[in-house]
Amino acid sequence: MAPREEALSAGNVAITGHGGDEINAYQVVAGEDGPRPGVLVIHHLPGWDSPTKEVTRRFAAHGYNAICPNLYAREGLDVDADDAAAAARAKGGVPDEQFLGTRTGRLGPSGPCPTPTARWV
Repeated sequence: MAPREEALSAGNVAITGHGGDEINAYQVVAGEDGPRPGVLVIHHLPGWDSPTKEVTRRFAAHGYNAICPNLYAREGLDVDADDAAAAARAKGGVPDEQFLGTRTGRLGPSGPCPTPTARWV
């Protein structure tokens, strides 16, 4: 049997965000059958980048389905991560209602430096 990290399915997906906006996210699904626990990975302030995607993969390698939405996607899906982060910071950051939306169920966010809002969720 292949090690769990060799059976992962990973890639960018489009999801519907707050207000019906389409945003991109990096999703990694554990390769095992059956229901899996999930983790929401929140990227750090500089933006959606390779190290954050690696954190997402590591959760999946431990058996979680993990997703990391690009919180700066509204600055443009094809915009460089550094430019998108700078534009969002110039506007005062991502509003709480846009980040939280109308969530249901339990949510277990993780990231390198979650905001107070993320810790509250």
